[in-house]
Amino acid sequence: MNVDLLIINAKELLTLAGSNNPRIGSQMNDLSIINNGAIAIKNGIIIDVGLTKDLINKYVDAKQIIDASNKVVMPGFVDPHTHPVFKQTRENEFEMRIKGKSYVEISRSGGGIRSSIAGVRNTSEDELYSLAEKRIRKIISNGTTTLEAKSGYGLSTESEIKMLKVIKRLNENLPIDIIPTFL
Repeated sequence: MNVDLLIINAKELLTLAGSNNPRIGSQMNDLSIINNGAIAIKNGIIIDVGLTKDLINKYVDAKQIIDASNKVVMPGFVDPHTHPVFKQTRENEFEMRIKGKSYVEISRSGGGIRSSIAGVRNTSEDELYSLAEKRIRKIISNGTTTLEAKSGYGLSTESEIKMLKVIKRLNENLPIDIIPTFL
């Protein structure tokens, strides 16, 4: 059988095979690892996994072969809760909290959710896109293949729509599945 891609020689191939139920307790340690594993892919779909010695003989006409020697191959991460579209971070508020300031004091000094709202409202769609694109490219580089992106920092119809437009553009232009959520 012909496949588009054959990934071979993975030091460890984490299949996570088994029950479809959530893993709890010690079950979370069972990653169903195949040592010296291989993956066969056709039309973007994984059609077979197993030992390299078996799959390399089964799929001799693979269009592309990737040698994953000394590498771990695993499923991509799914991040079910993100807010990637915003103007600036608020880590300075964390320091203020550590120093004993209350949320009310932080808010009165211009911080808190109000600063996030103002940032979104006062920033162009293109700039929000550019900032979010950098964040999501970092997320992708860490192995995430799907994320849910929430709006919610606009708190006006116009600003929420602006955020959703940014999320739509990100989904169209980046190699990741982005699921938008309107808050």
